[in-house]
Amino acid sequence: MVGGESLTYSYTPIDQTSVKGSSRMFGRRLLEGLNQGLGGSADGSLSLLIGPGYSVDTGWRLGLRGSKSYRVGDSRRESSIAFSASVSLTGSYHVALQGMNPLGDRHTLRYGVAVGSLPTRLYGLDYATARQNIASKYTEKRYEARVGYSYAVTTHLSLGAELDYAYIGSVKLDERTTELLDKELLDYSGGSLTIGLNYDNRRYEEYRTRGIRLNVSGLLRPSVVSNYNHTLYTLRLQLDYYQPLWRGATLALDLYGEHNASATPWMLRARLGDDNRMRGYYYGRYMGCNLLTAQLELRQHIWNGLGVAAWGGGGVAFDRVERGLLRQLLPTYGVGLRWGLGARNMVRFDVAFGNDSHTFILGVSEAF
Repeated sequence: MVGGESLTYSYTPIDQTSVKGSSRMFGRRLLEGLNQGLGGSADGSLSLLIGPGYSVDTGWRLGLRGSKSYRVGDSRRESSIAFSASVSLTGSYHVALQGMNPLGDRHTLRYGVAVGSLPTRLYGLDYATARQNIASKYTEKRYEARVGYSYAVTTHLSLGAELDYAYIGSVKLDERTTELLDKELLDYSGGSLTIGLNYDNRRYEEYRTRGIRLNVSGLLRPSVVSNYNHTLYTLRLQLDYYQPLWRGATLALDLYGEHNASATPWMLRARLGDDNRMRGYYYGRYMGCNLLTAQLELRQHIWNGLGVAAWGGGGVAFDRVERGLLRQLLPTYGVGLRWGLGARNMVRFDVAFGNDSHTFILGVSEAF
């Protein structure tokens, strides 16, 4: 799920030759201990990671992720299957299973299923109502299954397609939520087709990242395979740019845009605020058919696994372009600590601020 399940635990085998000092020794012992304890080998063929997390959306939560890599026949590329689960003190939970199987050198099959429940808040369906900062409550239930295919055009460029079927339901509505939604749809079920292009030439240099990631996708939800009498579409674009500066420093830029059909029901509209983009806002406090965000972050490695980060940015969620839209632009800024091994493996602690809101975030991996 997007936003509500923002704590994502992942494991990537670490090149210990690029990590120096005590961090290298600790990392090697931890890596070998986990794998040997699970009956795997130190090459990362079997891995498990467990840890706590926190965000204003879910409160304190515990996450677990396990993965297994293997080879099928004489394939030169490894297949993998991963399991993740998280549960919070507020009653939210999320369980997912996903897999990846290479079909030759350029073709890849991906699949996954996920179930989740998120006690959450609704501030309003438009900017003026959400600006009042009055929260009502409900619980979002979500069940998803998907299968996808990607083709590697070059080393860095790939094209893909994905079929998805999802159910999204809203239950346990309090009185104000019932009033705000009025005659709005309370549950949606339907299938979708997504076509996407991904370009990624990023390189990881110890505690720095260099390169570009570009993702462009279009999603179609035909009315004939849903419980909604409108055919819907979504267009998304994300551009991330990483530029090393002085020793141990990286300047990272994230640009994101999303456009949905005007008939899109409220639970499928773009939502502003989560642990990764527009940090400092409750997930979904502001929503609209369109979303534009930008953030610039400076990351600095200090000593061993310790690093710091600071960012600033802004975003706006809206249904249509109209006079006064710029006055709805919302800021995001904050600072954070990092502890980990290299540019791809870390624990993140962020203190984030928005307009009339703030939060702190404990998770794994960078925001983008």
